[in-house]
Parts: sequence; structure tokens; C-alpha cells
Amino acid sequence: MTHYITYTFVLDASDPIFPSCVFVVFIQHEVNGNFIPNGEIRLRSLRGGQAEYVPTESLCEKDKLFILELARRNKFLRFRLAIATSETQTDFLYSFLHACYLVESKLSYSLQLASDSSGRIIGVSGKTLFSQCNQQDLPTMPDTFNTTITFIQPSAGPTPETQTYIEKLEREKAEREKNPPDNRGFIQKYWMYIALFVVIIMVNNGGGGAGGGS
Repeated sequence: MTHYITYTFVLDASDPIFPSCVFVVFIQHEVNGNFIPNGEIRLRSLRGGQAEYVPTESLCEKDKLFILELARRNKFLRFRLAIATSETQTDFLYSFLHACYLVESKLSYSLQLASDSSGRIIGVSGKTLFSQCNQQDLPTMPDTFNTTITFIQPSAGPTPETQTYIEKLEREKAEREKNPPDNRGFIQKYWMYIALFVVIIMVNNGGGGAGGGS
């Protein structure tokens, strides 16, 4: 199953005073090389991840038999997003769904869209509701896909606490100005202790000499 997606722009009629621009994404699944429409995704905000899936076409019996045959053969269903980046250029994003898991999930699956920091879609992946199935006893499929849209957006990393760091530097500068460093030499700093030590040595030597004379 391949999903082919293009963008158009419509006005949100639910707000008659301030209508907003909506991205409309048309989805088609592939059956024997032919693209069959099944629904559309309305993206109200690429940055905020606000999206709604609306089924527009029902699966015919031929489509159901084709998907059931793929499920019994344990095949993967490929889908792609074709995103028109300009009037002349289209970017394609590919992913896969397990056909048997999709049938077991009664055509319910989530479509995960990954976007960059600017809100541009850069990746897509699909995930079914169940991750196991019985190929010999598959459930009856519904007439439409049940698609849930989720967004994966880059999370902002921790920002440096610039203000706190600046305040710390200012406190350290104030402390240095209040208590300037002592740049005197060793003798200039400790001359009193050195003089006291010399006096003690002289006294001891003097006391020893007088005792020897008597």
C-alpha cells in the first residue's frame, strides 16, 4: 500500500471572521500499481502538530481481496509521501506497514510525521495497532482506513543560564575590588615572622654560650 500525498490550501470555513489557512494532504493507497484515494489529512499547524484524518473513499471488494492476499503471503505494504516543495519539485518519503498486522488491526494504524525545527516534514513511519496476527484466521476488514496522525518534533536542548552566569562574574569582580590581591613578595609579607625567628635563634645561642663559660 503506497500513500501518495500532495498539498493544497483551503480556508477554514468554521471560523467566518478569521478563516485560517489549512494544509490538505490527499492520501492514496496502491493496488496493483494503481493509486486509489482513501482519505485526506488536514494540517492546521505543522509546528503545533494539529492534524485531522478524514476518509473520503471506501474500499471496494477488489481492494480488500488484494490486501488480504498480501497479508496471507506475509508481505509488507509500502507507502510513500509525496510532498510538493514547489510547483516543479516533489520530495518523496517512504515507509512500510506489515500487511497482516494491518488487517489484524482492522486497518487502524498511526502515521508518524517527523518534522524539523521549521515545521518541514522530513520523515514518515507507520505503526499498526497490533503487532501479531493469524494468517489463517484474519478478521473482516472495514470499508475505510482508520488513520491517526502523530508528530515527532525536535525538542529544544537546555539553554545556558546567561543571566545567572553574568551575575556570578559581577559578584566575583566586586569581591576582587573590595579585597585586592596582595602582590608583595614573600619577605615583605612575612618579615615579622622571620625577624621573630631570628631573635629566638640568637637568644638560644646566647644562652648556650653563657652556660658553657661558668
